Amino acid sequence: MTDTTQPFTPPTAPTRQALEAVNRSYPGKVTGRFRAALLDMVWKGSRRDDAAKANSMSIHGLREALRKPHVKAFYLAELGVLRESERPKTFHRLCSLRDQDENKNAAVAAAKALEQISDEQLPARSSNAPSPGVTIVIRHARADDVPIDITPAKVIDAGDSD
Repeated sequence: MTDTTQPFTPPTAPTRQALEAVNRSYPGKVTGRFRAALLDMVWKGSRRDDAAKANSMSIHGLREALRKPHVKAFYLAELGVLRESERPKTFHRLCSLRDQDENKNAAVAAAKALEQISDEQLPARSSNAPSPGVTIVIRHARADDVPIDITPAKVIDAGDSD
């Protein structure tokens, strides 16, 4: 049922805040224009200012957003993907430099670099490796375990003048 007592009012234009909220990232997320700007920086090699302008963002907004931890995490994760995806190309380029005959110094340097790459393979982290923090080990007491007395021999009181 419709209310015929009120006159018809046409819809109003969106507010300034509603227009600015289009393609805006949600709190704690990297989405929309912001994500596109970061991907331009990582994958296309765009400078920060150029990436912001290309994605209709303010330079200040992109710069300040890069200070946030979740944004840094996204940015570094994308850089890691880029680094890992370029690693085979680097390896093949070093092999071609090593195999060429025009520049012997470059061939020797490439051979050394290839040797270092094979030596730098990181071993998988074992569960026995020490890590920072506190470790609590809970085990069952045995019958031959002797309890340790941890009561202090002398109690020092702040009020004593000894």
